[in-house]
Amino acid sequence: MMYDTDRASINFSGSLAQYSFLKTGLLTDTVKIPFTINGMAFDMDRSATLEVVVDSTNAVAADYEILSKTVKAGEFNGLLLVKVNRPQGDTFDDRRVYFRVVDGDDFLVGLPSRTDYELQLTNKLTPAYRWTPTGWKSKYFLGSYSTAYYKFLMEATGETEYPYPWAVPGYNNDQKWNSAEKNAFIAKAKAELKKYNESIAPDVLLHDDGLAEGQPVVIGKYYAN
Repeated sequence: MMYDTDRASINFSGSLAQYSFLKTGLLTDTVKIPFTINGMAFDMDRSATLEVVVDSTNAVAADYEILSKTVKAGEFNGLLLVKVNRPQGDTFDDRRVYFRVVDGDDFLVGLPSRTDYELQLTNKLTPAYRWTPTGWKSKYFLGSYSTAYYKFLMEATGETEYPYPWAVPGYNNDQKWNSAEKNAFIAKAKAELKKYNESIAPDVLLHDDGLAEGQPVVIGKYYAN
């Protein structure tokens, strides 16, 4: 079968992103949301056509701005770049922007299940990329997730994301850690946890929520539920 270049289509690569102003400490930042071409690359830049679904969006115009939504020449993937601004005040309710792919001059709507994308803006701590309660990073890399453990890692290592075995969009120049970098991070985390536990002895750092709530934090240890 031949691909019909007149019917190029596009869809989001995922469905949800959370941006935490508490985590980054920034007042303004740029969120990168990936999308994918269904078809072939082209020898010129092309632009996705999107709409903001009003009845599913509670963010206001001052909270965000679409900077670009381009697929560069020769590429099979593109990025929706969204500038996000921290709402004024010490606290604020979570905001969301709901994007939807629609037919445009360069692309038609792609996979029906990947046409919508929700960007959440919060002032709460959100988990690191792909660090889910029962996912790979919990079982084979960092250990069970909890808010207390995550806060400790951020303060002890200065890292807010852990790009292994996958790269984290917008972090570490979009590069994943190699094995040596991963091992160096784990070694530092273990050394800092040992010092912290010695400073609060006979107590130790405990998971404060999640599936391991009440259990001692051990770097890399997964508590099966």
